[in-house]
Amino acid sequence: MTTLNQKHVTQSYNTEPMVRDLPNSGLLHVGIDVGSISCKLAVLDDNRAIRYLRYQRTHGRPMETARSMMAELFGEVSPGRIASMAERAVRGGRCVNCWKLIL
Repeated sequence: MTTLNQKHVTQSYNTEPMVRDLPNSGLLHVGIDVGSISCKLAVLDDNRAIRYLRYQRTHGRPMETARSMMAELFGEVSPGRIASMAERAVRGGRCVNCWKLIL
């Protein structure tokens, strides 16, 4: 079980997941923030503990970056274990629903 601390904030340019502590069972909750500069992905368990945390620069390809990050996550966790998903995406200065574009 991991809680967010200053170490995670200062490692923001690392392309590897900053936290990778996925349990073998139980439901998980996914949040993703897709922006023009970076994409952030977090997975929490039912106790609100951070189990997976990832930050990646988009290099001008935000949807492709988000799709790649989700594919990597689903390579480790069955989509059936995802109880909820929340997203925030900005495109052209306005929020959009990106799940249809990512998945």
